[in-house]
Amino acid sequence: MPAHCISSASSPDAHARKRGRLLALLALGGLAGCGGGGGSSGGAYDSHGKLLSIEFPDPSDVNPEPTDTPPGTAPLLQQVVFTFDHRPDPNNVGSSTLQIRDESGFPVPGTFDVEAEVVTFTPQLPTRPITISPNGTVDAGGAGLQPGGGFTIRVSNATFKFISKIDSSLLTRFRDPTNSAGLLIGFRTGIDPAFFFAGPPIVAPIFVESDPVDGVTGISPDLYTDPDHVFPPARSFLLRFDAAVNPDLANVSGDTFQLVDLDDRPGGFPNGLPLGIDVSVLENALDHSVVEIVPAGILPFGHQLALEYPSDLHGIAQSGTLTGTTTIAATFTTATTNAGSVNDTLAEDFDGNERQETDPEQTGTGVLPANWNVRNSGILQANFAFQGDGLLGRFAPPPPGSGDTSVIVLDTT
Repeated sequence: MPAHCISSASSPDAHARKRGRLLALLALGGLAGCGGGGGSSGGAYDSHGKLLSIEFPDPSDVNPEPTDTPPGTAPLLQQVVFTFDHRPDPNNVGSSTLQIRDESGFPVPGTFDVEAEVVTFTPQLPTRPITISPNGTVDAGGAGLQPGGGFTIRVSNATFKFISKIDSSLLTRFRDPTNSAGLLIGFRTGIDPAFFFAGPPIVAPIFVESDPVDGVTGISPDLYTDPDHVFPPARSFLLRFDAAVNPDLANVSGDTFQLVDLDDRPGGFPNGLPLGIDVSVLENALDHSVVEIVPAGILPFGHQLALEYPSDLHGIAQSGTLTGTTTIAATFTTATTNAGSVNDTLAEDFDGNERQETDPEQTGTGVLPANWNVRNSGILQANFAFQGDGLLGRFAPPPPGSGDTSVIVLDTT
């Protein structure tokens, strides 16, 4: 059996444009399909056992309660540990046997890890940073528990036949009113974002491998369409670590990870020119994480590039400011061509606001941005008439319709 199995999970957000053939790396050490909890090696399991304790580990010391007491403001990654006097079969451990539910009665997404007599439930780890909308709505980034919510743990022989007996002290404190032989435990999560990702062990991730591997040549320069098929298909890059990462933008972003052009060293960048990238957490689990790096534009032909990650990359339960130093994970060289010219087509989608730049520091002073998809119109409307040459080629929009002198509807297909 694999060491960790998903009992309930959602698909992580990912960049679709350049995913290509990335799954080869993800299969290395990845999660195998299974019906119950993960387990340690060894074939001897017991048919019955006594439940000795249920605890709420607190390695970050954020819960005021002792670990044997349900927390009132638990982090969103609060683990729950069940200890028995015998070894349960991992195949029989899961969300249907050890029931952890939200206020609507749905199973909390997460994993059950079985190590001898101890079963540890870990809520699903986030792959996105915490975001808070102007109206106060919190997006917890995919964490298994939600902020300010109530959750229950229900355990009995009726759902988990392995349990032959429950410790009397547990029954005294948490007896299920609907089943005198079972337990019903309630706990709540907090609303302070500073503590959302506490709960798991405090571990710093260690780099394991990259895709592409170090020293490879002929990597696609990532043209947008490459209609003449001059280069290999566009792709993104993956870095794998041996533990979960904190997805906060201060830890995982284009500001902390880097793609550096080692063959372009202008005066301000003696160690190479950093290229634009989009960075996201593709997979996040206690035993591994995968970070995806997507080039934000076309890469220079025939140049040696370096993938770099923060030297002090933070684990899921770590916080604070990074030092800003990076470590090279791999260097590789992009493909080149003898063709006199290379054709490519850029098609931008203005039907949504995902690509809109709203940071005044990026747009610059004295610049009047276009009206982008105002009121979901699907229209990019310039604030004044223009036509000219740009860095990516000549921009010559189609003429406006008869009698219309200001609005141009671009073909977004």
